[in-house]
Amino acid sequence: MPPANQTVNVGSDVTLHCVATTDELERHKLKISWLLNGEKIEFGSRTNVAQYDPDKSLKISEAQIDNTGTYTCNASTELDWDAVTVKVTVRGMTFTWETDKIPPWTKRPPDKMSPGQNAPGQNAPCWVL
Repeated sequence: MPPANQTVNVGSDVTLHCVATTDELERHKLKISWLLNGEKIEFGSRTNVAQYDPDKSLKISEAQIDNTGTYTCNASTELDWDAVTVKVTVRGMTFTWETDKIPPWTKRPPDKMSPGQNAPGQNAPCWVL
């Protein structure tokens, strides 16, 4: 049975398993690789994506929107190969207030709103980041 597509919220951990079997004599030649949207994942270049031994599962720690995509596990030996694909969708938005990137014409929203600061019928303050 192929793995199910996964939809998670920003900040969740995701583990994708790649189950591959082969003949006993070929087991030491079994190679597992992972692709994201058709491109080989170079582990270490994506700080929150890692591959774990011995099962070669792929773990996304604290998933972000850019982790959304189609993940493919390729299993191969010198004699044969197979691949399985699963879609991962990361929902939600994250905002970081980076003071060095704020245009000079904006100001930081208050951490707390005072009671009555927004009386019914008044427009709420709005900030564009």
